[in-house]
Amino acid sequence: MLPTLRGLSFRSLTRTPMPVDAPSTDALRRSIAPMFDEALSWTGLSEALRTRGYAVALREDHLVVLDRKGRMLCTAEDLGAPLTRLSRRLGPPLAGLAGNAYAPCRTVTRSG
Repeated sequence: MLPTLRGLSFRSLTRTPMPVDAPSTDALRRSIAPMFDEALSWTGLSEALRTRGYAVALREDHLVVLDRKGRMLCTAEDLGAPLTRLSRRLGPPLAGLAGNAYAPCRTVTRSG
């Protein structure tokens, strides 16, 4: 557990994202991978993905693709867009992903 802050405690996720099966990853690659290459900012990437029903978030030092319910589908690296390359081009990811409506980067729970 990480330190608490005003009654909230944060715990890091304990599992590394597991990609979906290969045919699904291939379909995602064809469908949304170009958005990662064409994005001019993290906000632009988030908005483009949202139009297709997807989102991105940081999980355990991975940029992951989420569905509408916040479930991890795969990593951006699985789609050919490693976080390091995106960060060099778009800048630090936290600035554009902090307001991700699909899922937080950490799980937040109330402490007793």
